[in-house]
Amino acid sequence: MRYLASPAPGGAVLGRFMVRFAAVLVTGLLPVQSLRAQSATQVDLRGMGFVTGVVARPSTSALEMYVRTDVGGVFRWEAADSRWIPLLDRDHSDKLHIESVAVDPSTAGTLYAAYGNNATGSGTGHTGILKTVDNGATWQRTGLPSSVRMGGNAQYRWTGERLQVDPRNRNYLYFGSRLDGLWVSTNGGDTWAMIDSVPKGSASSTDKAAAGVSFVAIDPRSTAVVSNPTRASTIYVGVQRSGVYRSTDGGGSFSLISGSSGPGTAATPMRGVVASDGTLYVTAWGSGGGIWRFRNGIWSNISVPASIAWYDRAWTGIAVDPANPDRILVTADGEVPKDIFISSNGGASWQGYGDSGAYPRRLTQEWPAWWPAKASNSLAGGLIFDPTNSNRAFVTSGYGFHAITDLNSTTSPANARDFMRGLEILIATRVRSLPAGARNRLLVTCQDMVGFAFTDHQTVPGEALIRGTPWAIAAGTSLSFCQSQPDHMVVVGGHVEYWGGLARITNDGGVTWRNLNPPVEKAFGGHIAMSSTNPNNLVWIPMNVSWYSGRSGPVYTTDGGATWHTAAGLPSWNDASSQIWFGANAILVPDPVNGLTFYAFYPQDQGIYRSVDGGANFTRVRSGVTSQTHLIQLKTVPGKTGELWLGNRDSGRLLMSSDGGTNMAPIPNITGLSTYTLIPGTPTTVIAHGTVNGVRGLHRSSNLGATWQQIDTQSLGLPLASLLDIEIDSRDSTKAYLAFSGRGYYHITLPGSSPNLVQNGSFENSLTSWSNWAQSTVVSSGVSGNALQVGAFAGGVGQSISGWSAGASYTLRASARLSASSDTVWVGVKGGGGQNFDQALSFNTTEFQSKSLSITLPAGTSWVQIYVWKNDGTRALATVDDISFTRN
Repeated sequence: MRYLASPAPGGAVLGRFMVRFAAVLVTGLLPVQSLRAQSATQVDLRGMGFVTGVVARPSTSALEMYVRTDVGGVFRWEAADSRWIPLLDRDHSDKLHIESVAVDPSTAGTLYAAYGNNATGSGTGHTGILKTVDNGATWQRTGLPSSVRMGGNAQYRWTGERLQVDPRNRNYLYFGSRLDGLWVSTNGGDTWAMIDSVPKGSASSTDKAAAGVSFVAIDPRSTAVVSNPTRASTIYVGVQRSGVYRSTDGGGSFSLISGSSGPGTAATPMRGVVASDGTLYVTAWGSGGGIWRFRNGIWSNISVPASIAWYDRAWTGIAVDPANPDRILVTADGEVPKDIFISSNGGASWQGYGDSGAYPRRLTQEWPAWWPAKASNSLAGGLIFDPTNSNRAFVTSGYGFHAITDLNSTTSPANARDFMRGLEILIATRVRSLPAGARNRLLVTCQDMVGFAFTDHQTVPGEALIRGTPWAIAAGTSLSFCQSQPDHMVVVGGHVEYWGGLARITNDGGVTWRNLNPPVEKAFGGHIAMSSTNPNNLVWIPMNVSWYSGRSGPVYTTDGGATWHTAAGLPSWNDASSQIWFGANAILVPDPVNGLTFYAFYPQDQGIYRSVDGGANFTRVRSGVTSQTHLIQLKTVPGKTGELWLGNRDSGRLLMSSDGGTNMAPIPNITGLSTYTLIPGTPTTVIAHGTVNGVRGLHRSSNLGATWQQIDTQSLGLPLASLLDIEIDSRDSTKAYLAFSGRGYYHITLPGSSPNLVQNGSFENSLTSWSNWAQSTVVSSGVSGNALQVGAFAGGVGQSISGWSAGASYTLRASARLSASSDTVWVGVKGGGGQNFDQALSFNTTEFQSKSLSITLPAGTSWVQIYVWKNDGTRALATVDDISFTRN
């Protein structure tokens, strides 16, 4: 039905008001209701995170491939969907640092994974070897002693593979450890024994961790002298600064391969692989390193000549074509993308793939725009030929996983491209949802790449917020934006080992960034907050770093960083600010309404500090808030002044204040808190990850902890034990964003959230599903994604909706702004058939506003329509976005 007249706005916009906190405190545990989360999708980043190894089952038909990562677990390639499937997300949070993986070459679906990260420690740790026989659906721990030390996230994690299954006898497994020698199992992993004839290896004063037994390689052709049981006789192991050892009696004994050549005892073997004809190929670092071939009892140095490789490279990955033992591919851990070489004659000569005419074979690169040019070989480790297609190879690196295609072509260049769909392993620390009117929808910080801004959770960013140098990668430690002008954003971070701090600020939603003038040279990371009303007013608590004597204490600026002044009243030292690897901390926040008010938490006295003059002066309003001071998250509620929340991961407590921190009381009935987020309302709804009534997981309370509802995410398989931060979508409270350590960011639909009955309510698909009554177009400039624009004259759009129920209660939500406040645009819902009704939200501000309206559909309703309408008025332009109509 076409709507031509100005609708008479009806109903009321939901208001906000404070409630007395003391009235809702309840003690004792109460029954927990359970609600099921509806969906979860990963925020698409397509990279970053160290994929340390790759293995594939020998095959000529289907590609069965697995990768291991340093912080994200094991993934399986799902060829049917062209994506990676995580295998250790659910309930395996202490098993995500993967030391090595091995497939059972004779049995589909059987995989082993060695896990743990105590490579420099002593004694028992969370280490072991897991086994699955159903492609990762379920896992069982094998009998390897937990005292065997692993280093899935330590130096030399790119070596390998350390774990192997005997291709002649699937019951025999070998594992090379870093500090505890070579181990063997003869019963499929049930029990293990150490082999004394192989050195254990040890770290030197310059190593961050020992490599120890860095690889195990088995000759698949060989049959052991002993006939019962039959097994491979020839096994090679590389040992740090000890050389390469060989067994010819099925692992009964090992001895150093003699000869003046070969990887020397000063070298550290990186990787070893046995070709189909029994030839062993090895890469090694250090004195005596390079690329080596062991054939017919003779070592040969087949390193790529320096004249071709430009300089002596640190060779790491090596692969042999399963169909041609003389066809070898190698890669190096380099800083430029000219580090992939191929030989067709067993290493007698080499050709390189590069991006210039200096190389016989060109290499093009195809991956997200934010990746640097060196992404394909920075920290390169795993390298294999595709067992189903020798024209393709796969390589792992510090940025992820890459496919190299067209290896055989002599007329077209080879192509390196990302192979990262589903393989999100970034250490995500903070996530913030930007309000309506912002160019971006999501602002995040993380380890290694500092942070990103996303227009939506399915669009890969074009650039990282702060770019590192080719030799150092930085961490994002804090972010903030101006609530009333959300395209003004600031991010700080740095790299403590190399080159100090980084800080960037933008006033156009990240289209352009400028360096934020620091208070002192090399001001490093820490925590920063931008006023909710004045983007030039910042408060910064830089991290205190002992190596820089000119370090700064807490400071503030009112001119966007041109000049800085000491923030009086705040202590000069802050332990929480110095914890760069706890980037999920948030100890400094602006009040979301009062632009002159800031809040801070300090560990020395567990105190809450408040400034009411833009950061010039802080006053301690409360001390002794919590006895634990790590992993602190101080948060406020959009639209509410003075409401302050404090979560402490160490103590597991969640506290709330309604008077700016002067009085702060614990939220009852929840313990073991990890992180939390807040939904504006009266009272505020809190969603927290913790334990209620002995049940650990996501929980929701709409009465300040008096009762809780469990959010069941079991079917979604989320790695909740690695959850560091959570944020409600500021434009749609039925959605939330989650930040995981080692698994990137997720976007979830909360339980009890009805589907949006409005089709294409964000206008991402132009005007699909809408009737264009007049003057209506879709625009993308100045908004996140797309939005509806109604022109200068009278016009609007309408949509008949279905799926509603007469008599039920619904909420209409929308965001809008006008080019001049003298006009009004309405977003409404009308209907009839029984009792006619028409209620609408009205907007007349030049800044985006988000509003909501509750309506009960009258009995007998037979049709319902959602509409947008603007009259001629003063001929202002109206921009409308994010329209939803959901059942309460």
